[in-house]
Amino acid sequence: MVIRRIICFSLQTQYFIYFFSVFTTVLRCLEPQITPAVSPVLSPNFLVDALGKMIAGAAKILQHHWEEALIDALNQVCLVLIPYCQSISDLQNHFCHVVDIQQNLVEHYGFTTVLSYLTLLTHMLKQIGSSLPVEFIQKILEIDSPLRKLRVSPHQSVWKATLGVYHAVLALKNVPLLQEAYNYILADIQMPAIVRPAMTSWDI
Repeated sequence: MVIRRIICFSLQTQYFIYFFSVFTTVLRCLEPQITPAVSPVLSPNFLVDALGKMIAGAAKILQHHWEEALIDALNQVCLVLIPYCQSISDLQNHFCHVVDIQQNLVEHYGFTTVLSYLTLLTHMLKQIGSSLPVEFIQKILEIDSPLRKLRVSPHQSVWKATLGVYHAVLALKNVPLLQEAYNYILADIQMPAIVRPAMTSWDI
């Protein structure tokens, strides 16, 4: 009975992953027709509701089952939709929620998923950074943020991508957000150096 439940849950997870991947592919194929003025079929409400349901489903699965492919697929959906956030502002809250879900999971990620997480942060900061809430900056730069460990990763691709996040933060055009970022970065500089983390399998 237990084995059957595990198999069923695993299948459900795979269905989610496939759906996210197909959804992302469809959106990419429809570019640049996604904007409401061009394609009324994909209305703002549809995109917002669809992303919200995907996030809710992924979050529920991640409470019981660890699946990095699911996180990667969800990040890809967000990356495709970020450029449309300026005309569909309600998407922003969903993007922030996706980052929230991952904050405490990043240290367990494999190489590919770490880069997926960092790519999502960088694109959010570069494309919609000026409209992000102060709480978002606080969350990604706080003392317990995964960025502090990732920036001293022995894997070059990871620490370079992490520095890319910091560069995107310091390039923000929103003065209150930039001030908040400087406060965290200056406080960080004054703290003792981080002990270099142990090398994991994906750092080789």
